[in-house]
Amino acid sequence: MKNPPTPEQQEILALLCGELAELAEQDTTVFTGGSVDQQVDVLQNFEQECEQLGNALNLSGLVGLAAVCRLLHDNFHSLATASCAVSEDTAAVLRDWAMQLHDYLQEFTACRDLANTQLLDFLSLPAWPLPLSTKARATMDEQLANAELASVDEREELPATVDPDMVSLTIPSDVRSDLLDGLLLELPEQVRGFERSVNTFLESAKVADLDTAQRMAHTLKGAANVVGVAGIANLMHYCEDLLEAVGGTKTQLPEGFGELLIDVSDCLTAMAENLCGLGPAPDNAEAVLQSLLDFIRELRGSPASAEQHSSEIVEFDLGELEQLEVSANGPDADTIDWSASKEAELAIETEQSEEPTINLNKDGGRDASTQHNDDERHYINLPETVAQQLLRIAGEGQIATTQLMTQIAAMHASIQLTDRYHKQIRTMAADLEALIQTRTALNTAAVDYEDGGLDPLELEHYSELHSFSHQLLELTTDSYEAVAHIAQQIGDLTSVAYAQKQLNQDNRELLLELRLVPVETLASRFDRCVRQAARLTGKNARLIIEGGNLLMDSKVLSRIADPIMHLLRNAVDHGLEDDPTLRVDQGKEEQGTITLSFEHSGESIAIRCKDDGRGLDYQAIKDKALTAGLVDADELPSESFLDQLILLPGFSTRAKASQTSGRGIGLDAVTTEIKALRGQLTVSSAPGEGCCFDISVPASILTAHALVVRDDGDQGSNLVSLVTHSIEQLVYLEDEQLHAEGEEIFYEYDEERLPVFALNDFTNIHRATKQKSSALLIVRKADGSRIAIAVATIIASQDLVIKPLNRFCHHPEGVIGATITGDGTVSPVIDLQKLPGMNLSRKELASLRAQRAKIAAEQVREQVAPVVLIVDDSLSVRRSLAQFVADMGMQAYTARDGFEAINLLGQHRPTLMLVDLEMPRMNGLELTAHLRANDATRDIPVIMVTSRSTEKHRNMARSAGVNGYLNKPWSDEDLLSSIQQQIA
Repeated sequence: MKNPPTPEQQEILALLCGELAELAEQDTTVFTGGSVDQQVDVLQNFEQECEQLGNALNLSGLVGLAAVCRLLHDNFHSLATASCAVSEDTAAVLRDWAMQLHDYLQEFTACRDLANTQLLDFLSLPAWPLPLSTKARATMDEQLANAELASVDEREELPATVDPDMVSLTIPSDVRSDLLDGLLLELPEQVRGFERSVNTFLESAKVADLDTAQRMAHTLKGAANVVGVAGIANLMHYCEDLLEAVGGTKTQLPEGFGELLIDVSDCLTAMAENLCGLGPAPDNAEAVLQSLLDFIRELRGSPASAEQHSSEIVEFDLGELEQLEVSANGPDADTIDWSASKEAELAIETEQSEEPTINLNKDGGRDASTQHNDDERHYINLPETVAQQLLRIAGEGQIATTQLMTQIAAMHASIQLTDRYHKQIRTMAADLEALIQTRTALNTAAVDYEDGGLDPLELEHYSELHSFSHQLLELTTDSYEAVAHIAQQIGDLTSVAYAQKQLNQDNRELLLELRLVPVETLASRFDRCVRQAARLTGKNARLIIEGGNLLMDSKVLSRIADPIMHLLRNAVDHGLEDDPTLRVDQGKEEQGTITLSFEHSGESIAIRCKDDGRGLDYQAIKDKALTAGLVDADELPSESFLDQLILLPGFSTRAKASQTSGRGIGLDAVTTEIKALRGQLTVSSAPGEGCCFDISVPASILTAHALVVRDDGDQGSNLVSLVTHSIEQLVYLEDEQLHAEGEEIFYEYDEERLPVFALNDFTNIHRATKQKSSALLIVRKADGSRIAIAVATIIASQDLVIKPLNRFCHHPEGVIGATITGDGTVSPVIDLQKLPGMNLSRKELASLRAQRAKIAAEQVREQVAPVVLIVDDSLSVRRSLAQFVADMGMQAYTARDGFEAINLLGQHRPTLMLVDLEMPRMNGLELTAHLRANDATRDIPVIMVTSRSTEKHRNMARSAGVNGYLNKPWSDEDLLSSIQQQIA
């Protein structure tokens, strides 16, 4: 070099040499004993290393050495695409290329000419597939001779004004998709790291705490440069310059520095949210960047600030800064990312003793500290469709496990029943053995034995019956052991099934994390919302977020963010007092506090937004309601009623609209969005103590906890699953606990008289004539009131997998999907809050049910299915004919002979009868004659289906009154034609 290198340039050379030394230590033995595929993998790795190294050399000003890397890259590419084993000479140069470049840099500042010659000779070796030509050597020699390390300008010229392109968030169309995906994955955590470092400084007001913020700014700049996002890259580049300049003072901090850092942090967060699709681009990005440039320019124009060495540190008003903080915990990762893009800048860190060693890695040019962090989390990019399929498969696995557990429970019941029967058989076998022995003793005692013979006491006499009873006893003993063995196997199977159930549950919970994100990802947006509202209203407010680590479905969190931010703005504008002295007089802190909490509540997420302000002005709300005609002048509405009025569209107590409120559309929009999420919003307030908004939304996960109930209808029982997020209590019922007043029924619960409804009042299932209820469900309606819903039987309380209804299914109101129970039954899953009539009064609901009953009665009369009575002594014929008529949409009843058919006629009047000719007790001719002799059955058509085909039998059937005659075996076409002819 013409001039001695500066310390910064020496550091650049040291970094490059260190990287080349690591490359030279890589394992290259595959070029002598490895397979072709292994050699291709190493060559492709060399390609990437050369490309990244060339970019870094270009940024350093060593364009000649960058050209050498391009030539090496082309050689590696040529060898890799050839897909054949390399020669021994080529293997030798492949082992030495990194060390050659390393030695060149070692001699760069001493013997430049000799180093150039040695490097060019190495590139000209014929072992290379693309050796350096004579003409190219002359050009490269000139480039190497004139190469100079770029000097680091500490005082780069700052732009005078900011143009829109400098804050643009447009992503280049030619960007590599893997780099973009990597940025979007890492950006949220990197931005939170920058925010945490800024907040740490705001709490301590110590310049030393800015080091982490500076490193995070450098990381963000490099990541943005790789993808080409100019807005974030420029903002972080000049923020890094600012932090470096301020860090150089070591003493005093300029006035307004803390507020500027907060603005930069807010702007960065908004930019990151926009790139991730979570919000709009910041509208103040140009103003923030301009303020940043002006601040840097002012610092550089004040040399005195850099020459002072006193130990004084400027004291910030921490009470004022607390309102600008975001609740965040956890240390920042002490890592630095290096960009391998041509647009990226080569960073120079001056405090070498405090920084870890930097290494260029092989995946996208991002570097990490050589100090391994065991807590480091690595992320993968997974399409949402794949995540949905994995969740679907997990749901199917849970359904299968539930069915398996149900089958095992049924096997347990069966084996217990078998054991009970087996004990009875053993008892009977023992009784039989005792009876045989007794009978044998009596028989032998009556026999007169001759002299010299043996009497029964001296010799027992056995028969085949004795052998049979002994074998029966032995068989019952063996079968008992078999039953015990089966019971033990079922017990072992139960243990395996429970273990499988637990594994499926763990698997499902892990898969759910694919869509779950912590609430703290939006903490900066919520905090920024409060800060902006406080600035616009001139109030002093701070936000406390509780439960920030709670995981929520990303879609639910994204949709609920805007309603929450409106409640936060409302809390600042409406809730907090305008005059801080009023708060002090009431014993409160001068700074208002808004608490935003998140927690799981059963299968729902409970969100609470509470302020410590003045509370709702009930008198103003009542006056507004009087003006709007919502209440009468002589009416005394309750506070709970007034709480609900503020949620109505267009309702506002402000006489004049401002930038934050007064238009009467905010809380209505909040309510609408929460209802769209199947959630609830309730309001409570106490004068002088603040206002509280409670939101409850479903967690929106794969499974939901539900009560499986059986309800009786006029056409049988129905199995339905009720989601429990709106059910407060389950009460098992006794008749004397209900109180009737006329046609209305009430239940005393928690010192409140709750109206009692039947479940089928809401589900539109016709109520059974004699319906008995065994349990009550205490349900809170959308308006906050409670009712009791009576159900016939509670089957189970369990987690169910909800299968959504597809577009080919009818979507009844209130039915959010279906589930498959353990016995294979398909059960509708019902959200009680969505049922039609849930928000109607008892009178309105009765009118609705009467209208439905009228419509249903008309439909029943129009859609009564024909009844067919099948009479035949053959079981197979009865089953075959019953299946045939059932496939035609008819109801089938069967009888074995004429007498049984006459008994059935008293219960069901058939539309048609299919009768056999030859049957025991009463044949078909006799049955037909009986029908024709009875006025009630005289007109019932009779088709005789028989194997007798002679004309004599046909004439006998016509004489008896048979309408149709078919021979066995019949054809489906003839039978169908005959049935249609008779019932037309």
